[in-house]
Amino acid sequence: MGIKNRYLLFILFSLFLCESIFSQNAFYYEWYVKGNVRDGVLIYDKDLNEAVYIDYLSTSRKVDNKSIDSLKLDKDENATFVSAGISSSDRYFYKKENKISYKTDLLKTPFVVNDTTLNLKWKLENDVKEIDGFNCKKATINFRGRIWEVWYTTSIPMYYGPWKFYGLPGLIVAAYESSNEFWFQLKKIKTDPSLKTPVLDKKNFKEASLKEYDAMENEIIYGNAIDNFEKVDYQKKRNGIELIYEWEEETK
Repeated sequence: MGIKNRYLLFILFSLFLCESIFSQNAFYYEWYVKGNVRDGVLIYDKDLNEAVYIDYLSTSRKVDNKSIDSLKLDKDENATFVSAGISSSDRYFYKKENKISYKTDLLKTPFVVNDTTLNLKWKLENDVKEIDGFNCKKATINFRGRIWEVWYTTSIPMYYGPWKFYGLPGLIVAAYESSNEFWFQLKKIKTDPSLKTPVLDKKNFKEASLKEYDAMENEIIYGNAIDNFEKVDYQKKRNGIELIYEWEEETK
C-alpha cells in the first residue's frame, strides 16, 4: 500500500473514530426555574439522528439569586453526576428533528404527549463571546411567549439542545430567558461508550397531541368556570416556561 493510500486510510479511520465518540457523548446541564435549579442531560444517537433530554425533576434544589455567569463548566469527566432513571417523576423529552414526545400524568392517567407544532425561528446574531473555553455565537428567539438569548458553539455541531430547543448549527452552551426566570447552562460533556439512548415505550400510556392534552388539562382546571359561563383566558392563566401555543397565536 502506497504512502498516499495509507494516509487516506488514516484520515478515514480518524474521521470514523471521531464520529463514533461523538455519537456516545452526553451533555449535562443545569436548568434554573424560578429560584430552583435542577440537573439534566442530553443524550444523542447519531445513527438514528435522535436525542433524549432528561429533566431530573427529582434533583431540584433552592438557589439564592444565582446568576448564569456564576456557573462554570465542569471539565472533570470523572465528576459524579446523577444517572438516568433516578425517579419516576423525571421527565424525558424524546426528540426527532422537529418532533418531541414526553410522558406525563393527568389525574393519575399516564400520557405520551406529542409536541409536533414546533417551529423554532432562530435569529442568528453577530455577537460572539467565550464561555468556559468555548467560542460561542449568539442567537435569539421568541418561543411560545418568551424571549430567549442563546449562546452556542459551532465547534460541536449538535442540532439538538436542552429541553425543547433544536435547530441551531452548534451545541447550546448557555440559554436564558429575558425575565431571568429560566435559564440553562452546560456543565459537563462526558464520553461514555456504554451509553444507550432511552427508548420511548408507549405501552400502557394514552397518546395525545399537545393541543389535545392542553384542551383536556384546561377542561379539568377551568371546567367549573366554563360551566358557570365565566370567560377564561388560558394564556393569562399560564405562568410556566411556555405562555402561548402556536394554535392560539393563529386565532388572534
